[in-house]
Amino acid sequence: DSVEWYTAECGTSQYTLPKRYQELSPIGQGAFGAVIRAVDVVTGKDVAIKKMLRPFQSETHAKRTYRELKLLMHLNHRDAQVVQLYNAFTPEKNVNDFQTMYVN
Repeated sequence: DSVEWYTAECGTSQYTLPKRYQELSPIGQGAFGAVIRAVDVVTGKDVAIKKMLRPFQSETHAKRTYRELKLLMHLNHRDAQVVQLYNAFTPEKNVNDFQTMYVN
């Protein structure tokens, strides 16, 4: 794994992200996760990153997570700045430790 990770506070949550995402600022908090804005220093673009805690803790959560990912995959708008799934990642290295998923 060549990705370098760092942990930072943003809003009321702590995020463990690849170092390519910098200049974090909170956007909002919902029932299923918190969303922040970051600058992708590799592309120079602003991105939104959603932190989803325990996305597969139950069958209901797993279905909700799967549904959201599938919807994002199909929402590739002509203007990619509107809505587009760029990446999904987790800092956990072992599937048994899998607690957090990020999508941007």
